[in-house]
Amino acid sequence: MPDGCSEEYDKDMVFPLRDFSNTSTHSPTDVLYTYADTYIDLISKELGIPWESSKMIPFATVVPYLGFLWDLDTRTVAIPTEKKARYLSAIEEWHKKRTHTLDEVQGLYGKLLHASLVIPAG
Repeated sequence: MPDGCSEEYDKDMVFPLRDFSNTSTHSPTDVLYTYADTYIDLISKELGIPWESSKMIPFATVVPYLGFLWDLDTRTVAIPTEKKARYLSAIEEWHKKRTHTLDEVQGLYGKLLHASLVIPAG
């Protein structure tokens, strides 16, 4: 806006947006963004909604999501090293037996199907 303020919108424009930037400590990285996990945590506590802090992921250009590592700078998706090791171990265990139960087949199939999502078509 010409006066230096940003436009603030709400569904019906009845309630002004609240600025939480001075209500909690935040990392130097969080200062770069409009909101931070600490603000979300404050609001959820005020509303009485439990928020699982272990699921919060700091802002970054490489982030885990849906079991993959998403690199926004290079526009790539990768399987995390720990997951690769688990999948390779599952394949090695598979090779140790000649026959398998339906649960074993479904388990390995699920892992391989999930891993196949990071391979480009063709």
